[in-house]
Amino acid sequence: MIDLIILCVATFFIINKFIDVLGKTDSNDQNRRGTCDIKWQNFFKVNDAQNTNNTSETSEIKDPEPINAEIISVHEANLPYPIRNIIKEIMELDKSFTLDSFIRGVNRAFITIINAFTNGDCDTLKELLEDNVYQSFSNQINNFKIMHQTVEQKVINIRQINIDNAFIDQDNKDNKIKINVTIISDQIYVLRNSDGNIMDGNPVQTERITDTWSFIKRIDVNSINIWKLANTK
Repeated sequence: MIDLIILCVATFFIINKFIDVLGKTDSNDQNRRGTCDIKWQNFFKVNDAQNTNNTSETSEIKDPEPINAEIISVHEANLPYPIRNIIKEIMELDKSFTLDSFIRGVNRAFITIINAFTNGDCDTLKELLEDNVYQSFSNQINNFKIMHQTVEQKVINIRQINIDNAFIDQDNKDNKIKINVTIISDQIYVLRNSDGNIMDGNPVQTERITDTWSFIKRIDVNSINIWKLANTK
């Protein structure tokens, strides 16, 4: 019985000492824990400061300045710089002018003029040709009539229209714009005599033909604001 009491007292004493040891916190532990807490607090504060700075920087970012890029057509981009500069001057002089619309106009004019020449339509030719070119076309049509010959000329396909050169002629009377173009096309050409026999050409075979035409436009206030064919080669 006495042994049991002694054992209980010893056990209580050991447990009490163990609790005292675990419950103590020395100054080093407090310093380490305090330093750790400060580090974490400083870390978040730095982050907060960085976030604040980032937010401030972000709010100060301005929209980028617009880039003054010149938008040009594919046709303009393919031109040599000297010709492109003249085209720009033409666009400033004639606000209705664009290179794309001019090339489309050349396409239509080429087909219309060829058809009018084949059909002997001098009225249409007179509207689209300068006087000297009209006189040449008209004389050729009259020669066909005198020789009782007929010409059959048809544009099957226009493969390419290239700008060769451009000019601005400014004098005291009016301002003239002149543009030289090369037109590559597939055509059928047949010349028949009075009996209908073929003298030249082939009615079923196309020919690759290269023409060099010059178009001129007067932009004087009193002139008709249209392009006319001024020369052919």
